Amino acid sequence: HTLIGQAYEGERYGEVVALIGAQLRASEGTTWVDSTHLYLYKYARAVSKVKGTNDGLAAGERVLALVQQRGRAQPLLAALFDLSWVYYEAGRLRDCVRLDSTALVVTDRDPAFTRAKRGQARQYLAFDYSILGEHRNSAKFARAALEQYAQAAPGEVPAVQWAESYTAVGAAEWHLGRIREAEAQYHKALDALGKDTTEAALMRK
Repeated sequence: HTLIGQAYEGERYGEVVALIGAQLRASEGTTWVDSTHLYLYKYARAVSKVKGTNDGLAAGERVLALVQQRGRAQPLLAALFDLSWVYYEAGRLRDCVRLDSTALVVTDRDPAFTRAKRGQARQYLAFDYSILGEHRNSAKFARAALEQYAQAAPGEVPAVQWAESYTAVGAAEWHLGRIREAEAQYHKALDALGKDTTEAALMRK
C-alpha cells in the first residue's frame, strides 16, 4: 500500500497500474480482498493516464465488480462514491447519477449506515443533477438530504454537510426563479457553518 501511494504521489502512473494490478491478483481468495475498494480511484485514474479515459473507466468498473462480489455494504459504498468521482472528472455525468443512485439504495437497505451517510448519498445526487442543469431534481435530493440530517444524532452531521445541502437547495431555487427562497437557503447555509473555523467551512463562507 505504501509503495502504491508513493508511486501515485510521484505521478508514476505506469508503476501504479502494475502495483495495483499485482495487489488485486494477489488478494484473490484472501482476506486482503476486503481492501480492494481502497485502490479503485487511484487505479482508474492511473490507467486513464497511461491508456486513456475509456480504459480508465473500464478499470474502475472492474474493481467495482470485484467489490460487489464480496457483498459488503461499507466497501461497496466507498467504491461507488469513488467511481462516481472518476466519471465526474471524465465529464460522464449520467454515469455519476447511475452510481450515486445505486449508492443511495445501498445506504437505505442497510441499517448500519448512519443518517449522515444516507444524507450524503442524497447530497451527491443533488450535486449531479445540479451540474446537469436538472434543478428540480437537484432541489428534491438536497431537501431529502436535509431530512436525513434532521433525523441524525446530535453532532453526527458535520456543519459543512448541512451547508452544502442548503446551498444546493438555494442554487436550485435560484435557477428556478425563486430568488427569495434561494436567499433564505443561502442564509441557512451560513447559519449552519456558524463558528466553524475549519478550512472546508471557511472556503464555503
